[in-house]
Amino acid sequence: MSTMAVLVQDSSGQYQEARALLDSGSQSSFLTEHCRNRLGVTRDKCSVAVKAMAGLQVPPIKARTQIIIRPVRRDTPLFTVETFILPRITRLIPSERVVKTEWAHVQGLDLADPRYDEPLPIDILLGADVFPYIISGDRREGTVNQPVALKTVFGWVLMGRSAPNPSNSTTSLFASIDPIDQILRKFWEIEELPTVEKTSPAEQKCEEIYRTTTTRQADGRYIVHLPFTHDPPPIGESYHLAHTRLIHLESRLSKSTEHRQDYNGAMQDYLDSGHMNYVDNTEDIDNTSFYIPHHGVVKPGSSTTKLRVAYDASALSSNGKSLNDYLFMGLKLQQDLPGIILRFRLHAVVFTTDIKQMFRQIFVTPKHRPYQRLLF
Repeated sequence: MSTMAVLVQDSSGQYQEARALLDSGSQSSFLTEHCRNRLGVTRDKCSVAVKAMAGLQVPPIKARTQIIIRPVRRDTPLFTVETFILPRITRLIPSERVVKTEWAHVQGLDLADPRYDEPLPIDILLGADVFPYIISGDRREGTVNQPVALKTVFGWVLMGRSAPNPSNSTTSLFASIDPIDQILRKFWEIEELPTVEKTSPAEQKCEEIYRTTTTRQADGRYIVHLPFTHDPPPIGESYHLAHTRLIHLESRLSKSTEHRQDYNGAMQDYLDSGHMNYVDNTEDIDNTSFYIPHHGVVKPGSSTTKLRVAYDASALSSNGKSLNDYLFMGLKLQQDLPGIILRFRLHAVVFTTDIKQMFRQIFVTPKHRPYQRLLF
């Protein structure tokens, strides 16, 4: 059931009565071709596929239109509904005549379809795109085998059981729609090999820098160039800012012996690992070098590294530009959390691992090392 009598505006602006079916399980709304011809409303071409119960395919829909509907006994509210046009929406609703019973909970209600008990054609199916705006929230319930009355802006509709032994008749349910071209595109995307598209000149330039400058040592370590937008970059003087930041850092570390020891240990680890080395020419403080300020990030709850040294390559030099301003921006390296969570569902056992100091295993070419200086 859940049928309604509604008024639909035709091409001349007059209203004609039609029979509508409420179906919150349908993704979209539909109109029969017979009703559209009767209304005389224009239609637009489209190409969408409709899936019904169990994924059954309905013949592709070729047209759609907009209709304006309102209650039979009131002038408002008005609803503009986008509908797809079908030769037939469903069989007669109800599938067989309902034996009217004196249901006490529906007595005196203004029914949206007084002929709810008669098997009649459906002109319009109002789906989930309209359903929540029609239902007003009130309801009346009887016993288990009696229909529930739901209040709508068109009047009360009846939905649910109407007899102890419902018949085996079935009706259609439209669940989703997909454009035909989108379905074909998905098919070919599954069949095709993945391709890498360079979407910008910057990405193409980055790949060119990597391809033409990257080398590899005998021990397997890569030697890379910094991906500068200009090489050499017109960077300003940065020594004095780095020196000022160092003084503030020393002041903070002097207040905590533990943090100072951790900081010194982190820097010594860089030296012992060969990931940084002393610079002999300390007077070279012009724009041929960049001094990166640094500070400590403390994580008291960490079981491994409670203090981590962080470097600020976004600090501005004397010309108002930072080192990062002259580097091409790469893609984010963090994996998307939903993808990680989904992979946890694929296997019975999950484990994680870590590559120690992974980014420090890559060497920067000696030509570009002056742009990664620091004071300590």
